[in-house]
Amino acid sequence: MTSVLSLKFYSFANNKNGERGILSGCLTALSRHNLRQEVNTKLEIKRKQQTAINEEQSHSNIVVKGLDYSKIDTIKQQQKETNTRKNGVGSFSLVFDFKEQDTHKFDTQAHNELINQYLESIGLLERFELLEFIWHFDEKSIHCHLLFSGYDQLHNKFAVNDFFSPKGEPEPMKDNQGNVIYKKIANGKNRGEFELKNGQRVPKMEAKRRNGTQWLQDEFSAYLEQNDFIYSNKKEFSSMLQFPNGIWRSFDEATKEAVYYFRDLENLYFETKKNNSDDTTLKDIHREMMEGVSIILNEARAIQEKQGKKKTKSNLLRPDG
Repeated sequence: MTSVLSLKFYSFANNKNGERGILSGCLTALSRHNLRQEVNTKLEIKRKQQTAINEEQSHSNIVVKGLDYSKIDTIKQQQKETNTRKNGVGSFSLVFDFKEQDTHKFDTQAHNELINQYLESIGLLERFELLEFIWHFDEKSIHCHLLFSGYDQLHNKFAVNDFFSPKGEPEPMKDNQGNVIYKKIANGKNRGEFELKNGQRVPKMEAKRRNGTQWLQDEFSAYLEQNDFIYSNKKEFSSMLQFPNGIWRSFDEATKEAVYYFRDLENLYFETKKNNSDDTTLKDIHREMMEGVSIILNEARAIQEKQGKKKTKSNLLRPDG
């Protein structure tokens, strides 16, 4: 059986994809949707409103912790007090999806413990307040929604990025083919030549941020494996290779082909593992996926940061910016 973990961030302001932000009421609408009270197409954060809900089974849904709407007001007030930008993340949610489960035999309490222990193991619960925890038994697979405040209680600021994607140690920069990029002299008679130190070319260095989604998936996979749970995190890689149109259009053809390749390779990996878990090629395939997917995600992050800088510059140049 498989379990899939996904992560979603909610900004204070509406984003360019038309998704509503916290200041526009998205958390209230999201909670009411999860409680099956209403689907508000104007405020709901989800871009796809239509969900295959079996209303006859909705009475089986379980509210472990309901959202106190005053918490949303607290988040808004904290945003003002900390001067957090409106495009900053004020809240986030985790969805744990448990596939191929019998609704009548599902042990909710045992899965609550599984989830809580995992969140404690990665240090999430000590930093971010859990606002809502709801189980859904009325859709295709059993899953739960956990909504968190993005306010970091250890550092007294909204620092979701610092938790999920902290900057690592500076490393040599590489091009799309994995070749190290070296510094060149910018001025003077030797302009354009490689900069040397002790006779060696000097690499350009950068401190990259950890990919938060990949880290979360890796930790969840390791947690399930180390504790001998009945689940495996099947979409460890392909769930991360989903990109918004703006980033997908910015990929060159080679990168797009790589995305298709690794989606197919992951299918091969799990098919091979299913047929023979001792197959000696599994480690090599897994290593290739980890390295290849990491390169694609780093490229996507670079495109996203570049697009963000362009958007910021454009706003600054506007008369009312």
